[in-house]
Amino acid sequence: AEGKPLNGMYRTSQLAAEKPKVAIDWNDIMAEDLRQVLMHEFKSDDMGGNPSQDLMLRAVDEYIYALDIEMHQKLIFADVSDGGLYNENDPSKSLDAVKDKRVYDANYQRFISDLEARFDDINGRQDGGALRQLILWRESLDLQPKKDEQDVCSDLLATNQAIFEKMNCISKVNLQSLCDTQKDDIEEYSPGLCVSVNSSDQTTTIVIVLCSVLGGGFLVL
Repeated sequence: AEGKPLNGMYRTSQLAAEKPKVAIDWNDIMAEDLRQVLMHEFKSDDMGGNPSQDLMLRAVDEYIYALDIEMHQKLIFADVSDGGLYNENDPSKSLDAVKDKRVYDANYQRFISDLEARFDDINGRQDGGALRQLILWRESLDLQPKKDEQDVCSDLLATNQAIFEKMNCISKVNLQSLCDTQKDDIEEYSPGLCVSVNSSDQTTTIVIVLCSVLGGGFLVL
């Protein structure tokens, strides 16, 4: 099939007027959809650019490999009977996002879940886990304002407590600080946690004071 982008690793030459043959027989709709994605991916600076082209992140090759496996091999080019979108016997009967919405959406959600699991596995093998990867991702794109782990977790506590939990933010933040600034959010996340933190601080303070007093007494003796 002429005039359709290659599958696999992409480059700007694939957006030229004359394009090489593809490794498999793509239909025109799939080829045009891919071309639109590539036009955004390789958007020139005078068109606003695409900072993700310069993404610097640990294990980026592993993320890309996982995406390639889940998107191409297990979704786009996988047969409908295997949970994909493609009809190997009759490509014209491949799943349509509108006409076959129920099955299409189910297969797409399966793809999202499987990809998320792969990404979680990659994140878990990086120093600092998903939270540190997020910080590095923000830094690589020079996103403003700059945020450290406490800032990101504070935002997540207020907006998405499921991700706050998933990123193990509770072990990364200054709980006393959050109890002072986001007490309602902390109470929603874990009722009574701030009371426990305050009680613990008070106990620690009492122990320190007693040790100081007793220590002073021993010195006097």
